[in-house]
Amino acid sequence: QSKSIPGSSGYTEISINEGVIENKGLEFTVEALPVKAGAFEWGINGNISFNRNKLVRINETDDTKEIYVAPGEKIDAVYFFGDELGSSTYFNCPANVFITGYPMGLFYGYKSDGIIQEGQQGVPTSEGGTGRGPGYLNYVDVDGNGYLSSADKTIIGDPNPDFTYGFGTTISYKNISLNAHFDGSYGNEIANLNAAYLGCSNENSNIWRDAYYKAWTPQNPDTIYPALGKISGWEQSLCSFFIEDASYLRFASLSINYTWQVKNSVIKTVDFGAAVRNICVLTGYRGFDPEVNSYGTNVKKMGCDFGSYPKARSFSFDVKVSF
Repeated sequence: QSKSIPGSSGYTEISINEGVIENKGLEFTVEALPVKAGAFEWGINGNISFNRNKLVRINETDDTKEIYVAPGEKIDAVYFFGDELGSSTYFNCPANVFITGYPMGLFYGYKSDGIIQEGQQGVPTSEGGTGRGPGYLNYVDVDGNGYLSSADKTIIGDPNPDFTYGFGTTISYKNISLNAHFDGSYGNEIANLNAAYLGCSNENSNIWRDAYYKAWTPQNPDTIYPALGKISGWEQSLCSFFIEDASYLRFASLSINYTWQVKNSVIKTVDFGAAVRNICVLTGYRGFDPEVNSYGTNVKKMGCDFGSYPKARSFSFDVKVSF
């Protein structure tokens, strides 16, 4: 937010942050040693975190404006949109909206209610126009004026998780120990922007296997994928077709360590270790990795996967000598 200041300072305005964000949460951690028998030990640990954020104020001077937060539900609020996702053919629009009284970075776009079936016609894409035919994605006429326009955008998802968690276990016997760790999140959503060109066929590019073999046909009406070749400019804007559940459980790491006690030597111990990280992930997300953000730390582009490289699996071996 820019504020005017006296010109005698050498400047006519200054940028200040008048925004207020509220965060409330709880975190629980547990550690236990269920088994300890001689040289054998088995330990477990875990944590779970709950956080709820809310945009309390953007600035002190903005007026409220109308905005749809759900089909048929319009409110007056102070809000602003995030940064545009890119300048390519796809998604020349922001993905996120920031509304006072609501969580940060909610996904904002067109709501799709499935595939247009045989004998049906979609909502017209312009005033006085005709709707699209079978095989296309259909969109909800949120403002009820009988055709689609930018006024039909609404909240279509939330990138903020209900909770995040992690747990692990350690087993040790004499000089050898084994450690495993898992982590995950639940309830957050991700904008899988890759689905614009991998989940919808434009007849001249590769698509997902499922999008090809499970594409809509009159014989296969119960599918989430539009018919092959049924894509237009509407599929290049953010809609609920791209919003997916990003909940996951990741087998984050597995390591083993052996300590060799050296006798009658200047060397006291030699530790041999081996580890593998990012072993596997359980998720319903269609992309490569639900724990990505294509735009890094830019909070105006939250929870988007647009060609992000997934976490790599890594292997390591180490030797540590103590004198």
